[in-house]
Amino acid sequence: MDFIDGMRATAVIAVIVYHFGFQFLPGGYTGVDVFFVISGFLITGIIQKNILDNTFSLRKFYERRFRRLLPVLALVVLTTLAVAPFFLGDNSLIDLSHSAMSVALFLSNMFFWQTESYFSEAASLRPLLHTWSLGVEEQFYAVFPLIMLLFLRLRRRGVVLGMTALLLISYGVNIYLSQHYPNAAFYFLPARIWEFLLGSLIAMNTARARLLSGASRNCLMILGALLLGYGFFTISSHDVFPGHAALIPVLGSCFLIIGSLGGRTLVGDVLGARPIRYIGLISYSLYLWLWVIAAFARSIINGEFSFLQQIILIAMTFFLSVLTFHFVEKPFRFSPRFSNLLKLRGSLVLLLVMLLVAAGYGMFFKQRVAAVIAAMPDSGMLFHFMKPCEFSKEFSPSDNDCSFGDAASEKIFLVWGDSHGVALLAGFDKAARDAGWRGLTASRRGCPPLMDVYTADDRVRCNAEFADDVIGFVRGVGVDHIFLVARWPMYQTGKIINGRLAADTHFISDGHGVSQSPEASARVLERSLLKTVELLTSFEIPITIVLPTPVWPHMREQFTPQDQALSRDEYRAQRDSVDKMLVALTRNPLVNVLDPADVICPLAECQLFQDEEPLYLDNNHLTPKGARMLSGLIEDALATE
Repeated sequence: MDFIDGMRATAVIAVIVYHFGFQFLPGGYTGVDVFFVISGFLITGIIQKNILDNTFSLRKFYERRFRRLLPVLALVVLTTLAVAPFFLGDNSLIDLSHSAMSVALFLSNMFFWQTESYFSEAASLRPLLHTWSLGVEEQFYAVFPLIMLLFLRLRRRGVVLGMTALLLISYGVNIYLSQHYPNAAFYFLPARIWEFLLGSLIAMNTARARLLSGASRNCLMILGALLLGYGFFTISSHDVFPGHAALIPVLGSCFLIIGSLGGRTLVGDVLGARPIRYIGLISYSLYLWLWVIAAFARSIINGEFSFLQQIILIAMTFFLSVLTFHFVEKPFRFSPRFSNLLKLRGSLVLLLVMLLVAAGYGMFFKQRVAAVIAAMPDSGMLFHFMKPCEFSKEFSPSDNDCSFGDAASEKIFLVWGDSHGVALLAGFDKAARDAGWRGLTASRRGCPPLMDVYTADDRVRCNAEFADDVIGFVRGVGVDHIFLVARWPMYQTGKIINGRLAADTHFISDGHGVSQSPEASARVLERSLLKTVELLTSFEIPITIVLPTPVWPHMREQFTPQDQALSRDEYRAQRDSVDKMLVALTRNPLVNVLDPADVICPLAECQLFQDEEPLYLDNNHLTPKGARMLSGLIEDALATE
């Protein structure tokens, strides 16, 4: 079936073009749906033929699937684990070990369903994210033969009716989950199995398909090609998917298969051309290598790939895939010398090796991270305040979960902020102890210290209720000073990771509507900050707005002294719009601004290290050591009482 390899080539090229950042094919990721239909068609045909020949065996079926999938998968996973330390930080390597274990257990789709949206910027840096589709396929292979054997007890008509009923149920699950739980719909087998089953129904009715006239088959092939092209060029990551939109690539694939069954067609001849068929033959290797290469490239390249970089990365993908196909995939599939190694027992041993290697890999890096944290002075403060402190308007200053500094002091200041408020607590604690103050923290990740704002991002827990609780506490209990701490520019530009806007944009919205752009979010920031400061100063409480610390343009988990420095001028440019916004606010005598520039960037360049100790936890949060460098500025702010 040359046309099948042509369809595989079309699907994998679309996926490659999409994942290497070519903007003209926003729906290229739907090439995976083409693979699902092909898999359903081929697997059903194989099982049906073996059953009719009385040669079907579950053991042999699973052994063939293992020989087809495992050698290349094991090679890619183990190579990824070996190479990843050159590109990723320790925390990402721990996450990589977890994803590798899920691959060995055929559960990677379930793992990524619980941890990440497929389209988030953070997900694009996870080297094994693409194995979610293999997880779906492997789970289909595990259950489908059993389902088919069960339905066969009901005769052939019962098989078709049973498959159709299961298809309709799955499609209903897809629609429901896509509307209410889109992440689950994307990764979850019950929401995807209908795509396989459409291919299965075609395989059960090939005799009827072959009766179609040549004109009908040509029309179906053209329609199928148009549907695939329409999906590749018009569907995007912003659409609800799979949902109803998945019908476009799925029906397109079905029409191509049906139209190809009865003889030659114009589109079939194109799909059967030798160069296209060869790409289809190596499509499995291409699919497994492309995402690994793209993820590692994104971890070191800031911003979108240039055209030259795209060409180089695609060439690397093809080079590795050709070698893998000829020296790994083909021998294990077709050579008795190698294929006999992957009988059922050998396959299970290989999966166990993958699982143990991934588990040991994760344990090694967990121990290394634990050692780094243990060696970091006052590191416990940061992690203590990340979860135990649940601030509300009923909060009492005597509650130690959210307080620090001099516990006996009657002078109290409040740190209200996002995650940067937590990151600076070591500095606030030192200043509080040295100056004889008690500090309280009311900080929430991704949530700026502002009234009446919220974020629409699913992964960011920020709403106006938290701000109401803080203001209710200030109004009811009273404090002597308030520090507003945030990564302010992020709420103007959105969250940028390696030069690209993240899916969890961190745009903030208010009663004027949902912010869909950086400009709209910036207007909300300016409005809400003015409103918040006016309210707090109406209580005659001094306010100190802490300017953002420098943000390194490239996301890292650990920096080295050799990393490229950030100039003081670049840091000033990062916060220029924030500086301008604060000019009007500082006319209020109760409002002060704390500027970390002279401490973090004392000369022409900003500091990543001091005395060989890191000042940053990642590319924007200070370590406790870095935070303590600001304690003198905090004391000066408190002295203005």
